[in-house]
Amino acid sequence: MKKLLLVLVTLFAAANASAESCTALLQDNDRGSNYTVQRFYNFSWDQESACRESMQECRQEMRERRRWDRFSNLTCHVEGRRGGNNGQCSYDLVNRNNRQLESFSRMSCRASADACQRELSRRHRRGQNRQARCVKRRGGGQSRNVTKSCSVDRLGRNGRFLQTHVANATGARGTGVKAQACRKAVRKCERNTVRNQYCVQR
Repeated sequence: MKKLLLVLVTLFAAANASAESCTALLQDNDRGSNYTVQRFYNFSWDQESACRESMQECRQEMRERRRWDRFSNLTCHVEGRRGGNNGQCSYDLVNRNNRQLESFSRMSCRASADACQRELSRRHRRGQNRQARCVKRRGGGQSRNVTKSCSVDRLGRNGRFLQTHVANATGARGTGVKAQACRKAVRKCERNTVRNQYCVQR
């Protein structure tokens, strides 16, 4: 009995030692700065499977958070193997304004592109993002998008300051990212205005 237990423990330890790990990061871009909201860690027999599980958990959490904050700028990224891995390939799902909707990072470009296309097909079946497309990320995983923020003040009678509303937008350079952020901020402000109140962009 003791020998059998010893064999099982040894096999379990060997399995864990040979398993591949992968961490997905749920990140928020706030005023041009990325910060990690939550980490999702999994391990499997190969890194592709581990990353797939981590990204599934990350995307599920991202969708839940977007339900109560649809203006959040959340993305999921694969952190990779412990100690870092620069061999990943990333594809971004972007809308017609080149705003990043979701990101897919895998150990091969084919796997990354396939994951992006699957999500694109799913959105099309639901009638969402008809003009979206998958774009390979350039420069070793660095996004070519920029993020801009805009502030709009809500004022009351006689110009009395009441509240500031801030919104962010992400997109390719030269596509009116700042204007998009300001439109979001104005909408936020207008939803809270009552009689004799108005919104002013800073």
